[in-house]
Amino acid sequence: MHTLEQLRSGALIGTRRLDLSCGLHTLPPEVFDLADTLEVLNLSGNQLSTLPHELPRLHRLKVIFCSNNPFTQLPEVLGDCAAMQLVGFKACRIHHVPGAAMPPLLRWLVLTDNAIAQLPTEVGQRPALQKLMLAGNQIARVARGAGQLTPAGAAASVCQSICATAVVVGGFAAPELAGLGR
Repeated sequence: MHTLEQLRSGALIGTRRLDLSCGLHTLPPEVFDLADTLEVLNLSGNQLSTLPHELPRLHRLKVIFCSNNPFTQLPEVLGDCAAMQLVGFKACRIHHVPGAAMPPLLRWLVLTDNAIAQLPTEVGQRPALQKLMLAGNQIARVARGAGQLTPAGAAASVCQSICATAVVVGGFAAPELAGLGR
């Protein structure tokens, strides 16, 4: 775990991974001093409810973890992060997932233990998506078009992660999808 003092002193310049868990309410501006090297940003265990619109300035950022923060919606700014591949917001208070929050290169989306009832169509429009973790939510249905997930990849993960028989993905009920990833 890194400290704010290390970040502010410049001791972390050149780092590829930053782990900050120190009760943050906003992202420290010094994080942007790491834009040329930062690939993994772990902000889990803070008090964040939004991310700054400047986040895409971290042009090498591939992975963001924001678990255990009081977010109520997945931040739309994530969709503007061109290199982002893994988004993890476990155990937040998320009830809304806007389509605009889906990064173009998204491979893993981890939204377990939130209050999500529906996924946007854009989830199915991410061809690189391999893992969609949604256990512990209130998913009643998957938006039309979200079922375009590849059978061997995300569709099986959807089924295994949601653990609800009423969910329909791409015209198949969840039990029918269970064997696709095997």
